[in-house]
Amino acid sequence: MGMKDRFSPTSLLLATVSHLSVQTWIAYVFASLFLLLGIFVSLSAGDWSWFSRSGSLVVIVGLALTSQQIYEHIETLAHHRPVRNPEGTPLANHDWAKGSGKRGLLDRRYSNEVIWQKEAHGFYLLIVGTAVWGLGDLVGLYLI
Repeated sequence: MGMKDRFSPTSLLLATVSHLSVQTWIAYVFASLFLLLGIFVSLSAGDWSWFSRSGSLVVIVGLALTSQQIYEHIETLAHHRPVRNPEGTPLANHDWAKGSGKRGLLDRRYSNEVIWQKEAHGFYLLIVGTAVWGLGDLVGLYLI
């Protein structure tokens, strides 16, 4: 496999798709179903505002995918609060690295990469859903 094959759009897409989490796959499936349902109802009713409304459902899916990570970040922040003495001031001599072996650091790094990946895909769904929501009715007017 040459350099050209390694960076082809197909190979990049396959590499990205193979690393998606189950929640991200489910989000894309639901978003696609909502968009297809919006197209079907719009074609049946002759009213493309239904396709536009399906975009709002894609936004909800994107928010759900993105918000999941917000809750995980809140939990992580709560877990890593500074240790305080009885007077309420932070302990300056707390060793944050103590007890964090190499395996723990690698697990946290992998977990962060998964979280960031979910956030990115949730953001993509928010963009697509908002565009369809705001402009979906124009598809029927100008393209079909």
